Amino acid sequence: MGIIFSDDFESADFSNWTSTPTGGTGTATVQGTTVHQGSDAAKFTTTTGVNGDNASASKSITWPTNNFLYIQGWVYFGSDYTNGLANGHIFITADVATQTPWGERAGLTTDWTGSNIAVQLVYRRKSDNTRVFGSASYTLSLTTWNLFALSVDYSGTDPVFKWYVDGSLQETITDSSSGTNTQKPDEVSTGAQILNWDATNKGSIYVDEFVARDTLVTPYSITKSQQYNIAMSYPAAWFYV
Repeated sequence: MGIIFSDDFESADFSNWTSTPTGGTGTATVQGTTVHQGSDAAKFTTTTGVNGDNASASKSITWPTNNFLYIQGWVYFGSDYTNGLANGHIFITADVATQTPWGERAGLTTDWTGSNIAVQLVYRRKSDNTRVFGSASYTLSLTTWNLFALSVDYSGTDPVFKWYVDGSLQETITDSSSGTNTQKPDEVSTGAQILNWDATNKGSIYVDEFVARDTLVTPYSITKSQQYNIAMSYPAAWFYV
């Protein structure tokens, strides 16, 4: 058990990913100007917000035998990022690739509260596959790196979703609805995946040190430099880098 997939983008490309779907004016690139650690990080940009505008990177995975998936990434929203209409971009996602029309089982999305850009959890209810939003909300600061994380737990009778910001648990949701829409994720994604097309929902999202694992490890209370050094020496400890 341990790491299922990880990418720090130091390859300077998306060669570790299965695909990098884009649409409209959306672009997915690896650049070296805005990074969390190392030399490179991914950048996903949409410039119009209109129907079809999106950019992301996806990785096919095998669902863990312990029925637990944890994904995280350091995420930075650029100064050009705007979200003027509710439910903007899903930027970290556990997907069911064969599910249509939308593939997320659970994800983290931006949202417009009326005065601030925020982050919240979204998931697909097993009773009818309807998209449901959590009640917790985290106010976003642009041009700041944050560690966003999401867990999907199918080890019990009902799926349990949790999400974290900088190692702090924001919300726990148990989907106790009755139904058969219980497909387990077979893909993890990051980027600017559109949730609500609108001319005000656009801009740049940077992602670094993305990790998917089948365990949840307690965050280390150390500096970012120490975190990076530990990750490079002991990849299995790559939780809080």
